[in-house]
Amino acid sequence: MSKCTRCENDTFKTMEYENIPSLVFVQCRECDTIVGTMEDINFSKWRSDMFKNHNFFEKRFNDLEEEIKDNQKKQREIIDLLENVLIKLSR
Repeated sequence: MSKCTRCENDTFKTMEYENIPSLVFVQCRECDTIVGTMEDINFSKWRSDMFKNHNFFEKRFNDLEEEIKDNQKKQREIIDLLENVLIKLSR
């Protein structure tokens, strides 16, 4: 478990500073010592992008399934046609 290097507390908080918008600072809850930094991630945008990607791939997957069904139908029609031709040729 992580501990503050100053007071050995093991609970932390994150703080944002307006003059450094791209970082979030991890601070000790007891003495406010900064123990680390993290990239400030816009989770709302990240989540939105994730859903857009999911929706795109889900649509593409469904489109491919439809193409496969159409190709299977065409293949069946060709096989039926060939079978009819073979039947007529064998007479």
